[in-house]
Amino acid sequence: MNGGRLLWVPTEVNLDNHVIVPKLDPDDIDSPDKFVEDSISNLSKNKIKMSMPMWDLHLLNVKTSEAESVSVLRVHHSLGNRTSLMSLFLACTRKVSNPTEPPTIPMVKKVNSEKSSRGLKGKFIKLRLAMWLLWNTLVDVMMFLAMALMLIKDMKTPLKSPLGFGSSPRQFVHRSVSLDDIKLIKNSTRTIRESNKIDKGSSERSNNLPKSICLRATFFMNLRPIPGIQELADMMKKGTKAKWAKAAMDRKKASLEASFSYFLAKYFLKFGGLKMASFPSQTTLWFSNVAGPQEEISLFGHPVAYIAPSCFGQPNGLMIHVVSYANKMTFILSVDDDIIPDSHQLCDDLEVSLNRIKTAVIN
Repeated sequence: MNGGRLLWVPTEVNLDNHVIVPKLDPDDIDSPDKFVEDSISNLSKNKIKMSMPMWDLHLLNVKTSEAESVSVLRVHHSLGNRTSLMSLFLACTRKVSNPTEPPTIPMVKKVNSEKSSRGLKGKFIKLRLAMWLLWNTLVDVMMFLAMALMLIKDMKTPLKSPLGFGSSPRQFVHRSVSLDDIKLIKNSTRTIRESNKIDKGSSERSNNLPKSICLRATFFMNLRPIPGIQELADMMKKGTKAKWAKAAMDRKKASLEASFSYFLAKYFLKFGGLKMASFPSQTTLWFSNVAGPQEEISLFGHPVAYIAPSCFGQPNGLMIHVVSYANKMTFILSVDDDIIPDSHQLCDDLEVSLNRIKTAVIN
């Protein structure tokens, strides 16, 4: 602390303080899966010590229905966001098929703007896109301010948590489904929408939700360019310690994201207090997704069965994370038992809904 301000200071890392390996007797564990869930839930009951680098690794040497053992990495959000932490994790892994190569993740294809902007038609398209961007920005900003000023709030439902909620311990459950099924549904849904073949009457008859319901999700998106897996692997291989931090600072200086976040945090806290600053809690749930490796990977020679990122401390009763891995997609629920007492049932409902959608698409 310096004048009431928190500062980063150089320190030495003692791995014994960060890597925890509890002594477990398999004979004393009736249900390994439940034991792992309870162990992770217990971690959400206490905060990471601020007297040392804010991360710890818990190695649970217990065989579950999915893996031979489980590694739980707990990291404070100040050390990185979901994308940077996933990139750092994957930079420490290697392909199972080729232990010398880092994994590959799906890349967004860039559109060749030079060809599309040629001629009068190209200029008209660019003008229309610019106007569309301006309109969307105006609408989003107005909706954002309306939510921040509490002019728009979600209705009270069994999934809605009280305002300012977020200090209770969490329960974490996950379920893996076929990534091919997700792609099938996505492609088919797009085709149905474009061909306008949706049976509106049928969909309305099967909808049991109130017509005037307001139920929204806060969807997190990464707006900052980050180094790829290969770049991170090269930095670590060369033993450089400052290049990644230097590149991140350069990107921060060339972006208005930090100024925008600082402005909101400063003035919402100053004029509205914590109640206004916690405007994301006015939505019903939070949703976040991140792309994982396209092939099976290993961590220090150990094959990785699944990847299940999540978080706790957020001011809502339900958060859904989604991550892809090889031919699977895993959705992870972070819930509070007071809001959702049976998180496994919610997992079952999500999987049943997915199967029903898939059946409808096929038929």
